[in-house]
Amino acid sequence: MEALVESRDKEMEQEEQRRKELEEKLNKVEKDAEEMRDSARREAQEHSSDLRKHKTAFIELVSNQRQLEAELGRAVKQEESDLMVQKLSLEIAKFHKDLEQKDKILSAMLRKSKLDTAEKQMLLKEVKLSKARRKQAEQETQRWKAVSEGKHERHSLKSMLLFLLMLNVWRIGCELRQKGMQP
Repeated sequence: MEALVESRDKEMEQEEQRRKELEEKLNKVEKDAEEMRDSARREAQEHSSDLRKHKTAFIELVSNQRQLEAELGRAVKQEESDLMVQKLSLEIAKFHKDLEQKDKILSAMLRKSKLDTAEKQMLLKEVKLSKARRKQAEQETQRWKAVSEGKHERHSLKSMLLFLLMLNVWRIGCELRQKGMQP
């Protein structure tokens, strides 16, 4: 019986030893699992932080690109406006030169002609009208320049062509009046 009690005690000790070993293994597995969860949590936070940084950098890049596109658009519009002003200035300079030449011709005709008083007065009125129209054209030029320079807006090709067409029609009307014809 004593051998049975000893055998039983031995079995119990072995069972107790196995239980302790299993508890130690369980504690070690739980500790390892906790460490793995902590490591996974840290990695997830680092990954989330990296994603936020990348997202912020991407948003900044998109914003910078939009700003550059807007600045480029404004620069292109300004360049187009400047080119149009240059073209208009050249056309107006040519127009002024033509007007000056016609004024000289009118003045020479007035000095050389022996027309009666009514014809002389009519020619004088035409000269005054020509000067007034030239002044009006200069004022119109100044207005166009002020609009172009002040607002830095792009004028449409249609409005520029309409302006040049009106100038040519006026010039032809002046030429016809000089020749004594009514337009």
